[in-house]
Amino acid sequence: MLETNKTGNLAPDSLKPAKQEGKSVFLSTIHEYGYDLRQKMGTLLLKEKKADFQSLANIKAAYEAPFGKEAKAIFASDKHKELPAMEAIRNLYAHKGGKVDVKFKSKMAQHPVFSSFDVGSQLLIDGEIVSEFVRASVNCGMQLIAMVDQKLIEQREQEQAKLPQEDWSI
Repeated sequence: MLETNKTGNLAPDSLKPAKQEGKSVFLSTIHEYGYDLRQKMGTLLLKEKKADFQSLANIKAAYEAPFGKEAKAIFASDKHKELPAMEAIRNLYAHKGGKVDVKFKSKMAQHPVFSSFDVGSQLLIDGEIVSEFVRASVNCGMQLIAMVDQKLIEQREQEQAKLPQEDWSI
């Protein structure tokens, strides 16, 4: 049976399943944003758990889904090769207090510097390492912002080109 609201119209999502799957968003969620997502898409995606920025792999996936090979190329750049090490070190400090564990040792097996640390040893990082990580993450972020900005400009130009052109000639 279809549910209706107080005005007799169909209630948004009256037939919605218990859990939302895939790339869809409930109409009631879009209603919460006044049906205008132009300035709220990121917020909506985060709130609905459609985009997860809690790991490097998830961040890559979130950018590669809409932006494809251009986003993939940014993450693959040699300028950003230290991002996986930075994530592993961040996790090591956040969860193990900087004490090298098997998981970290495995992830860093091919790293020229961090592969030499033994399980159980304390990983110490200095300003030079931190500077390299900051440079890589800021550079990657700036390239992602520039790429998204360019895509938005291109999209706006395409939309404007589709609008009817007024002829002001006499």
